[in-house]
Amino acid sequence: MNFTEIVNAAAGRLDITSAEGLARIGTHVNAYYKRLTSSLGLQPSRRVVVQATATLGVQTLTFTGITKVHHVEDRSVSPARLLAEVSNEEIADQAAGTSQPTKYAIYTVAAGSVTIKMNVVPQSAFDLYAEGLNRAATLAGTDEPSFPEDFHDLLVSAAVYEERLKQEKTQLAQLAKAEYEDRAGDLRLFIAKTAQQDIFQGKRPGSPTGNITSGGGGGSSTNGAQSYTQTGLITFDRDPSAPFAVSSGSAKVTNLDADLLDGLNSTAFAQVGSVNAVPTSPSDATKFLNGATTPAFAQVKDSDLSTSDVATNNVSSTKHGFAPKSPASATQFLNGAATPAYAAVKDSDLSTSDITTNDVSTSKHGFVPKAPNDAQKFLRGDAIWAAPQLPVLIATAAFNDGSNHVIGAINNRWGLAVITTASNSSFIPFFANGGAGVAYRWTYLDLDTAWVFSSNGTFSFQDGSSANTYTVGFIGGSGNLEVQRTAGTTAYTVTVYGF
Repeated sequence: MNFTEIVNAAAGRLDITSAEGLARIGTHVNAYYKRLTSSLGLQPSRRVVVQATATLGVQTLTFTGITKVHHVEDRSVSPARLLAEVSNEEIADQAAGTSQPTKYAIYTVAAGSVTIKMNVVPQSAFDLYAEGLNRAATLAGTDEPSFPEDFHDLLVSAAVYEERLKQEKTQLAQLAKAEYEDRAGDLRLFIAKTAQQDIFQGKRPGSPTGNITSGGGGGSSTNGAQSYTQTGLITFDRDPSAPFAVSSGSAKVTNLDADLLDGLNSTAFAQVGSVNAVPTSPSDATKFLNGATTPAFAQVKDSDLSTSDVATNNVSSTKHGFAPKSPASATQFLNGAATPAYAAVKDSDLSTSDITTNDVSTSKHGFVPKAPNDAQKFLRGDAIWAAPQLPVLIATAAFNDGSNHVIGAINNRWGLAVITTASNSSFIPFFANGGAGVAYRWTYLDLDTAWVFSSNGTFSFQDGSSANTYTVGFIGGSGNLEVQRTAGTTAYTVTVYGF
């Protein structure tokens, strides 16, 4: 069952039809789904393996897409090596190494990630794999719960229990609760018990062999590592990506010396206090550097411009300038004459050459495409000149049963119905003789027997090779074509064309 089916099943038992009630039931279903799949004995329904890549110099590693880590594995060796889980205190008490990690501690747990702290400070990138529980999804629409479908009904019982409590029907609520708990217990036993499971009280776990598949995405860390001195040369080769990233708000690095800044050396910049130094930007896009004796950033005011009714600085064909004063007419537009002026746009102003740029399309208005000089072609709804395509396929369907099937609506149309089997084809022309699918004239042609038969309304016939017998007719009023195999066992296909 998917989420919608579960909600509808619970609503049916509760006789709830309102949108508010259905939404409330959906909330119950998701709450119990997450509670159930995280409970003891049902965790295999959310088991996942994710991979994360260590960051150079960072002692922590974050696995995303996981909410609980069962174990961490190093697959750089064969067989894969399981890291020992210890406490954060033990990691802190020991000096961090620089090779592959052998121990880890759970450092932080977030809503959809787990960060571990290793007993090493990585000097190179390496991958680790964590097996655990993924983040439970919120079900919706056609989503299905991640446990066997035979037990999906327990979410129906859980939703009914919550709604019965809301209705203060305690006895019915307890019945639904008992039903839910019984089915949940059955599901735990179903997942835990197998005929080959080698398990008994007091048995100690062996070392896993690492037969798990990789999943999830790369990891990262926002936590610092123990300080150390790097004496060897570190070369970054990440073109075209940045070699490393620095978080916002970080302090400046003392004694850091670089050859270039944004690809430029020191000669490309003016020293602070020099003659050529530009004032500090005010971080205000509305201010501009003026030409005062002591230049400064300031807003440009309308008083700084000459905007009186003088045409001296208006645009012309020889220079840029101001637009002429508006004529207060929405039907006039500024033209591109030697002395631009506002005027109405005439059809003679348009260029209608053999260019399709502004032709009409399914996404915009436009000009009609150039005529093809062919009286048999017409402009279609997709803005293409083409000849009409006949006939039109109305419906096609294949069957292998004796049920009555509605093929498609053909009211007030002429057409052709074709019934085919692996060894035979029967052609049934039909002609509209009335309205809404009523009073059709049939003409039936069987190619095996060269038999022609005409009839009004419903009629039956047997094809020549497969020994199938059919009844064909219309549904009065709707004009839907009906076909039913009344005898025979051969599969058949019905195809209907309209004119």
